[in-house]
Amino acid sequence: MSNIQRTIIGLSAVGLIVLLLNMFGNRPSALAYNRVGVDDSTILSPYESQAERGWHNPRLEAVNRKLEAKLWGKPGPVLEPCWSTGLTKQYEKTWGFVVVTCSNGPHNHRAQIADAVVVATQLGATLVLPNVKEAQKEPNSRFDDIYNVRNFISSLEGVVRVVGQLPKDYAKGNKTITSIPLKVGREYIEQHVRPVFKRDGVVYLGNFLPAMKSEKEDPELAAIRCLVMHKALEFVILIQKLGNRLLNRMREAAPKSAGNRFVAIDLQVDLLRHKTCNATIAKKKRCLEPTEVGQFLKKLGYPTETALYLTQSRWEPILDSLQQMYPNVHTKEYSMPFNEENQYLFSGKTQFEQAVDFYICSWSDVFVPTVPGVFYAHVSGERITEGLNHILVPALKNKPGSTKLQVSGAISPYVEKKSHPVYTCYCEPPSKAAAKRSQGPFALSEATVSKLSTSAGKREGRSKKSDKDVVL
Repeated sequence: MSNIQRTIIGLSAVGLIVLLLNMFGNRPSALAYNRVGVDDSTILSPYESQAERGWHNPRLEAVNRKLEAKLWGKPGPVLEPCWSTGLTKQYEKTWGFVVVTCSNGPHNHRAQIADAVVVATQLGATLVLPNVKEAQKEPNSRFDDIYNVRNFISSLEGVVRVVGQLPKDYAKGNKTITSIPLKVGREYIEQHVRPVFKRDGVVYLGNFLPAMKSEKEDPELAAIRCLVMHKALEFVILIQKLGNRLLNRMREAAPKSAGNRFVAIDLQVDLLRHKTCNATIAKKKRCLEPTEVGQFLKKLGYPTETALYLTQSRWEPILDSLQQMYPNVHTKEYSMPFNEENQYLFSGKTQFEQAVDFYICSWSDVFVPTVPGVFYAHVSGERITEGLNHILVPALKNKPGSTKLQVSGAISPYVEKKSHPVYTCYCEPPSKAAAKRSQGPFALSEATVSKLSTSAGKREGRSKKSDKDVVL
């Protein structure tokens, strides 16, 4: 073969390669489609913009926007408090005291303290600043370790009188714990609590029973509960500062192509071992294992690089299966600033950790509860008030004709059906278009957080001095 023939064949091969590149070079890779589980003939990866790939197809852009909304949701209206109309001035003179010990994390504290305020108002008693009970073998926390005392007292002004501690004369008496159901009503208080109050002059609350469905919610008592749960109980600035830092760290870990957004998942290994998690109701499993959580996210279309935050404090081997599917997964142990670890992770007080989890799950871009219960309910309430409605509830159930549990899920009925009790406390603004979504703590940069922390610390120092004057 002559040199001329070789040259002609070589040029022909190069031309063929160029032609093929022009035909297929701008198509997204199959990997981009496969990793989101979507037909590769219709859609790009949600983390690849049309401009980056050189595509400007209106149909594909519309489909991508739909997938974007599916993964990250759309902001809803910021709701406005509307419980003040149901509140009336409760006290002029008071007699006796109500002492409450709350436990099992901030998500349970809310209902417990709200009931204590209701009991105090109905008895005409003074409320003693709540006690916070930690888990067994852990030192108890002070109320002001977790909550802003000054805000608590000022929010309840005109509703119930609050003092810092029980007078010595009362502290020497009988300390029998009185049990009450959650969302306690007037009738129960009159029949079961007032006799104890008349006898001792003080009522100790610490054992909360399941709510009684027979007694309807009184509008005035409902307004008091709204006030306590959504205004009076505010985390101290130290917890807010730490929560903001963790939110910023998670956003730094999230891909820029995802808009630095992340998913918060309520997944705790200890709860998975509890007997209630192993039960099934109506062929649905109550709690999801880490592997099943990963399957749920894959089915929804979340790419492998999605950033995940787990409420589990420390890494456990059972989480390895989830990490294999989503390597960008974090716990507090790995995302918490080093100088904060001793105070929060190794202090022996789980209430701190639960407060941080509550804060982060309330402000994350997406919230996925894997365990039904109070944490899911109260975090959802906080999110709904701020328009953060993307709450995805996974479920495992038996599919007809199959012996394996199938992953399914949808937007929380709290949002979809507006079935959350928070809708009785808040109202939508008159004009949805005029309602702007709150920036929230996650919008703060690290520098801004540092600056705010310094000034807030000074304010807290001043308020602590004032609290002593007001409370004690």
